[in-house]
Amino acid sequence: MNKNVSLFLNIQTPTIKVYDNYVSSVSFEDVNGRIMILKNYSPTIGKINEGIIKIKDEKDNNIEYLIDKGLYVVSNNNLKILTSYCIENTKEEHEKIIDLRNKNIKLLKNNSLHNSLEIREELLILKDLVKLKNK
Repeated sequence: MNKNVSLFLNIQTPTIKVYDNYVSSVSFEDVNGRIMILKNYSPTIGKINEGIIKIKDEKDNNIEYLIDKGLYVVSNNNLKILTSYCIENTKEEHEKIIDLRNKNIKLLKNNSLHNSLEIREELLILKDLVKLKNK
């Protein structure tokens, strides 16, 4: 497939560009339910729900990302997704999340870090990611 018959996808967080390439299709949850964006999709701006973005690339490979809530914009065969966090939904990433979560729980139990807002927020994010992964 070439760029003349594809949709260009850009996924960004505040700190990095996560994905930037041509794709066949992208599906995700918005406020009205699951939608699929294809080439020649009508210009749209919307809110994206936390969950899994499913991408079919130009070689028909399936790619998944876990994301937080955000915004999406479709215009001229370009889809831009802006979100606060986004990680690839792979077994390795899932294992890293579980490991990090377990380390943080151990820190909270064994140290006097119970009042650390930063660690609590990180734990909440990690719990959300694990919950999304298990959907």
